[in-house]
Amino acid sequence: MLSIPNTIFSCLLLFAYCLNSHALNSPEISQDSLRQLSTDNEWLALNHYIKQSDQHWESDISHNFFLSKRGSISPHNELTTFIERLTKNPQIIACKFPARTNFINRKLNFKIPVATCPEYDRWIKSHHTDSITLVYPSAYINNPSSTFGHTFLRFDTKGKSTPLSFTVDYTAHVPQQSGFISYIKNGLTGGFNGYFAFKPYYTKTWLYSDKENRKTWEYKLKFNRKEIHRLLRHLWELKEHSIKYYFVRKNCSFQILALLKAAKPELQFHDRFSQFTFPIDTIRLLEEKKLIQSVAYTPTLQEKIFKRYDQLKQKDKELVFDLLLASNQLQDFSTLNNFTIEDDSINALLFDLTSYQMRNSDRKKTTDQASIFLKNLPLTTASTATSLFNDDRIDSSHKTSRYSIGTVNDQLLLSYRHSYHSFSDPLNQFTRGTETEFMNIDIAYTDNKAELHNLTLLRMTSFQTSRLIFKPTSWQFDLSSSYINLQDNHIRNTSSHLAIGKSYSLGQASFYFLPLIGINHLSTDNEPYFLASAGALTGLLFQDKSTVLQFQSRYRQLYQSFYYLEHELSFTHQINKKISLNLQHQRTYTTQSVHDLSRLKLNYYF
Repeated sequence: MLSIPNTIFSCLLLFAYCLNSHALNSPEISQDSLRQLSTDNEWLALNHYIKQSDQHWESDISHNFFLSKRGSISPHNELTTFIERLTKNPQIIACKFPARTNFINRKLNFKIPVATCPEYDRWIKSHHTDSITLVYPSAYINNPSSTFGHTFLRFDTKGKSTPLSFTVDYTAHVPQQSGFISYIKNGLTGGFNGYFAFKPYYTKTWLYSDKENRKTWEYKLKFNRKEIHRLLRHLWELKEHSIKYYFVRKNCSFQILALLKAAKPELQFHDRFSQFTFPIDTIRLLEEKKLIQSVAYTPTLQEKIFKRYDQLKQKDKELVFDLLLASNQLQDFSTLNNFTIEDDSINALLFDLTSYQMRNSDRKKTTDQASIFLKNLPLTTASTATSLFNDDRIDSSHKTSRYSIGTVNDQLLLSYRHSYHSFSDPLNQFTRGTETEFMNIDIAYTDNKAELHNLTLLRMTSFQTSRLIFKPTSWQFDLSSSYINLQDNHIRNTSSHLAIGKSYSLGQASFYFLPLIGINHLSTDNEPYFLASAGALTGLLFQDKSTVLQFQSRYRQLYQSFYYLEHELSFTHQINKKISLNLQHQRTYTTQSVHDLSRLKLNYYF
């Protein structure tokens, strides 16, 4: 039998529940208000909606993220369904979608009971963050998805070591059985699912700085605690959901901006990146929006090694060469016991060389010997020597698209290059010895007639030099169209070639030699035909931040009686951040003729 006090208490609980239920359903929200709220920047950002037309929206998040069947294409339907489900099951919805629940509570002043979410509470506590840093590892041409660089977020906490900070990046899930053709096709058409992954920062520094030799710039962002917490709530909602991955536009950097927009809904970027998204351009956007607080630069381990070696005296360089020769490029450390090294600068270089070898060798014997050798070196040699490096920002480099005006022989020359960087551009902070050029069009005008002078659909080059223990493979892929002059006849040659070889350091310059094979499509007055070709590519390349000088020879044997030899001298100098001057002279020898071509270009970057 219930006592009177207990009965009264039960009635009060029931009355409170009725009041609470009434509070959940009491707001009489008009359809106009709901429609207006569904286009709120924050609601659109939390669902990653992108406007396709006046009445059409679309989100690439997987369909199971949305509560409405039409949620991925209708912000209004998703909002009304979300409110309905939230009022009926506040505990489940609030724990699963804390960011969207917080939005509804603030905008509609709902009095939803505080949900008990132990799993979410533990997660948010373990990911406590005081500041956010956008990290940019430089372009890595040997990986198609990182050809233009990469960006990810690092979440830092006061009193916590930076290597232990957690990071968030967006990457595509690529099945192991994917071939090259399917990889390119799915990457361009959204055939891969992408996910936001959480990893400690030290795993990133090992991959990018030590293994792939990529420079890193860190941009600390101006986000307050409230915005950071909003971003963390949004990440909790997304951690089990995929987003379609597009290599060209909706890539890692695009989705990182989408995350930042969820925290700062006023950040607009969709129109800016409607076709292509280059990581370096997303940094420029954040700078324009005054969201960058400070910048730090981290050199690669390889860069530290080269800097240390370049600063040695000649006799010390010879000693290092002898050490590497005796130890089989630091594969056998037992031979180093025969050397007495007292110079700190040599020990510092050996420390970095051994560290690199230990981290990248697959031989257990080598790594064990390297570990013992490092322990016997003086601890003072472990300094990072960051002060040796110039920390110019990558986003201060030239922009990726280019207009040009100039002359070719006696003709007016107009050019457009869509992207990204080539040896006819100043180096700035781009990776030395590499180029990626897409859609470069040269139009020549004479006698009121326009003619396609040259078309480069794609050229990718890596002339990374062999030096000390580093022995990278140099290569070039080129798909282009130009004219071959045979006496008075112009034959259009559309060709594709692949060259693989080696490059060697010559102080500030490099020498490269690469055998090549290719396929040529020749268009003549009679009929077009295909020919295989073989030959070689060789040259000298000098680059500093503002000046590039290149001499190159390319020989191709198209068939038994026809050869094609091209010598080219190119000089580029940067006038200011937006303008550079390029001079080229080219002499071409064929079986039947010799032809000279001189170009002058004034390049404007935008």
